Amino acid sequence: KISKKLKEDVVLSFAPYKLINTNSDIFPLAGIPNKVTILCGDGSKFYYYKSDKLGFNNKNFSKINDAIIIGDSYIHGNCLDQSFNLINNINYNGIKAVGLGMMGNGPLIEYATFKEYELFFDYKYLIWLFTPDNDYYDLSNEINNKILKKYINNENYSQKLLINKEKSISRINEYLNLKKDRPIREFSRKYHLDLNIIRNLLEKILNKKHLYNTSNISNEKNTSLLKNIFFETNKFLENKNKKLLVV
Repeated sequence: KISKKLKEDVVLSFAPYKLINTNSDIFPLAGIPNKVTILCGDGSKFYYYKSDKLGFNNKNFSKINDAIIIGDSYIHGNCLDQSFNLINNINYNGIKAVGLGMMGNGPLIEYATFKEYELFFDYKYLIWLFTPDNDYYDLSNEINNKILKKYINNENYSQKLLINKEKSISRINEYLNLKKDRPIREFSRKYHLDLNIIRNLLEKILNKKHLYNTSNISNEKNTSLLKNIFFETNKFLENKNKKLLVV
């Protein structure tokens, strides 16, 4: 229905974390560029956006910005009309910003995303939206991926995703096509795009003081790794006369 209404091809939103436990030879860090992208659903209503030329959710895309902002679903604009997402509101208030966030991202994916795409932009600040409630947990999973681990072990490592865009798109399509025969309603539930499921999860979080085993989240190893990521990012930015802001 959405495809017919807009007279454009429609794709489902891709989340990089879905590939953490795979042996893929490429790890996409954005969605499919220039496509109407379904973000999530709520009953009969679906939230969607037109992805920018890199595959992110930016209504006003520009190479020249005051800030690059990275993060997870807060930056991706999960379950919001594009006009109401955080990045669009920041731009509306006079600060030129571009969001490079995707739902489910943790610190290592965010670091990798920054390293892959920052050279595309002219900017003054990197704003990093850190979410302690789930980012330590995400980091503990991300560090097990062989490709993501290379970003930590080699400061010059890159998948060259700006050049290998078609290969990245092909890998996303390969993942999404595994579910292509499912009705969109069923796919939304299985793929965590259903707003009712998100509401139920939030309810559980609010009603439980300890959703995760904290010893496996903010332990010394994860904390040290996070500090190293921030340190390397800040060093990289200082060499370019740019600044890091962690929110």
